[in-house]
Amino acid sequence: GYAKRIVNFRTKLGGFANVEQIAETFGLPDSVFQKIKPLLVKSNAAIHQININTASVDELKMHPYIKYPAANAII
Repeated sequence: GYAKRIVNFRTKLGGFANVEQIAETFGLPDSVFQKIKPLLVKSNAAIHQININTASVDELKMHPYIKYPAANAII
């Protein structure tokens, strides 16, 4: 269950920029994160970036760190 949540969060983010972001996964207890942290490695896989010059409000608000009011202000 935790793995599925981590993968879903990674997909919404467009990739993890660092290992610590995994700890922000909804419902992932810190105790579990601390146990798996030594096993995690940051890869050099491409991170999907959003071009805020061409993105729509809907695209921006789908990102976990950007809520509708911020997306609307950016657009």
